[in-house]
Amino acid sequence: HPYLWREGKDFPPSPARMDALLKAGTLRLSLTFSPAHAQQKIASGDLPASSYSFGFREGMIGNVHFVTIPANANASAAAKVVANFLLSPDAQLRKADPAVWGDPSVLDPQKLPDGQREILQSRMPQDLPPVLAEPHAGWVNALEQEWLRRYGTH
Repeated sequence: HPYLWREGKDFPPSPARMDALLKAGTLRLSLTFSPAHAQQKIASGDLPASSYSFGFREGMIGNVHFVTIPANANASAAAKVVANFLLSPDAQLRKADPAVWGDPSVLDPQKLPDGQREILQSRMPQDLPPVLAEPHAGWVNALEQEWLRRYGTH
């Protein structure tokens, strides 16, 4: 594709490489699932202060982290304790802190007590577009095959 880096015949192999190419001015934009990515990379000096996050007005595909417990886990009760902790307001507030991770919470802020709701909302950018549902899992193979047909393996 004529508008892609190297006409879409090659892609940066990692997010770190994309960030380096963005910082060098080789790329004009980079991709990430984290709305706090630019803010964090500016703070660490990995991106210029002029960097910013944006999204499409009509919405963007979002993503969350998943925790699974195998059916044959030796310590399934302990694994459930860990999974429940990861969903706790305390853990989610810490994860949302840009100095720690800066990742959006999966919790509904409106269901949190006032103090926690305010902290969570203060840690996330307020001008983000709506998150759209990910495509149904049945589309994954077709999307991957079309990507490979168009752009190859790297």
